[in-house]
Order: sequence, then structure tokens, then C-alpha cells
Amino acid sequence: MQKKMTYDDFDILSPENQRLIHGALKKYGIYPHSQQYEDYLQLARLTLLEAYKIFQTGNHPNSRLNVFIYQRICWKLTDALRKEQRRQSKMARSTDEQLQQLAEKQTISEAASIEYQLFIETVLPHLTAAERHYLIDVFLYDLSVVEIARKRQVSRSTVYKWRNRLALKYLKFFQK
Repeated sequence: MQKKMTYDDFDILSPENQRLIHGALKKYGIYPHSQQYEDYLQLARLTLLEAYKIFQTGNHPNSRLNVFIYQRICWKLTDALRKEQRRQSKMARSTDEQLQQLAEKQTISEAASIEYQLFIETVLPHLTAAERHYLIDVFLYDLSVVEIARKRQVSRSTVYKWRNRLALKYLKFFQK
């Protein structure tokens, strides 16, 4: 008969536990080079401890411990990834709303207003999220390149690239 492990016997850094954690992360495509890898790794480690605690309070055989812990980590990662996806989706919708607000806010001549509306309807569907953010930050909030870089946590050269790609798309659609 196997001796039941106590909470003090449990080692989160053991190779077996690390395999469980990294296996779950790999299952969801979260690799060390990913931007949020450390966040998800920490979440998986905390979940491992919680799962072990829950497992010990129940009447489970020790042979099922790894399966139980792995499943709990996968569930927690699924929840976290879905939450992040909903947040990003909400941000994209708010960006579209801000662009519409920008169109309504502009107080320009009738001819310029028509050209602006044509730009919004023609080019907007072809813009990346970053290029949309650039448009909002420049025209709605009147931010400089440096301020946009700080706000979006990117380099100035990235903001310049957004601006240049936006200009090229504008020329592509309106060059006569």
C-alpha cells in the first residue's frame, strides 16, 4: 500500500510537476518565446498547488494525482485564454466605436467630410488593429509618435511603420 503524500512532501519544482505544467502550456501553444508565457506559467504553477490541495482533501488514489492536476491546469488555462480572447474582442469593438466617434467629431468642410467618410468606408476594413489604433491616437487624441509608442508599449520605429503602412494603403485606394 502506498503512503499518501502530504502537502509538505509536495515539490512544485520536481521534474514530474514541471512536465505536467509545460505539457499543459504546450497543449495550448504557449511557448517560452510567447509574450505572456511567464503569466501563464505562474498561473499553471498556482493551479498545480490548488489542485494538489483539492486532491488531498478528497478520497482519491495517488495513482490519479497527475491526471487530476493536469486536467485542472488545462481547465484554468482554457479559462484564462478565453478571458483574454474576450478582452481583445471587446477592445477591437471599442476601436471601431472610437473610429465612428472620430468621424462624428470632425468639424471640417463638406467636401473634406465626404472624402473622410469615403476613406473610412474604403480603407478601414483593410487596416490592421495597430493601424486603427494609430488613427484613433493621432486624430481623436492628438498624440505624438512618442506618446503613441508609450501608450501602446511599442518602439517609435513600430509607430512609424504603422504610419507608413497606413499612408501606403491610403495611396493604394485614392491614387488617381
